[in-house]
Amino acid sequence: MREGNRIKSYVKDAVKEYDNYNMLMLVLPDKLKALYHEIKTMTLVPGREILTQIVLEGTLRKTKGQAVFTKLLLQMVAKRGNILWVPSYE
Repeated sequence: MREGNRIKSYVKDAVKEYDNYNMLMLVLPDKLKALYHEIKTMTLVPGREILTQIVLEGTLRKTKGQAVFTKLLLQMVAKRGNILWVPSYE
């Protein structure tokens, strides 16, 4: 679990040092997916909202990689409060 401790340390440093940023995207190795909730909790800083997008490495390796990246981008845009487009049926 040494790798997990190292990742948690990186997240703590990012939360502490990069106070001008409010979004963190992290690619986790599949074997460390149990850290998901802990990392989400670490980014809940009172008075400062840090939006997190965590994706598993295996998800990025899927054959439809471009579709995965598009969905990740849309999720990040929506988390920023932007409204995703809606088709007009007029």
